[in-house]
Amino acid sequence: MASNSSSVSTSAKRLDGKVTVITGGASGIGATTAKLFVQNGAKVVILDVQDDLGHSLCNEIGPEHISYVHCDVTNEAQVEKAIDFAVSKHGKIDVMYNNAGMCGTVNERFRLNLSELK
Repeated sequence: MASNSSSVSTSAKRLDGKVTVITGGASGIGATTAKLFVQNGAKVVILDVQDDLGHSLCNEIGPEHISYVHCDVTNEAQVEKAIDFAVSKHGKIDVMYNNAGMCGTVNERFRLNLSELK
């Protein structure tokens, strides 16, 4: 990570001192976002169900910059525990990036009834 972070100048670290939580942060767009945010000075907590990828990303970037918490975002108790971890570790959350995706069939609770929005 040191070689990547040197490509961002100190004056360009727009997220310096910010704490970011990224759901779905262990792979794909979430992992790329986590790397970019760290390069820009943020402390990042990634939430995901992909434990091996999450731990691997943290080892790659460095535990002083990023943490991983196992979290299924469809489980409110797990989300609450993950947010509590981030606040406990860093004292605040400045950015919440909701990037987690779900696969499988759509549960009724996720269906939007447009008539209810009127």
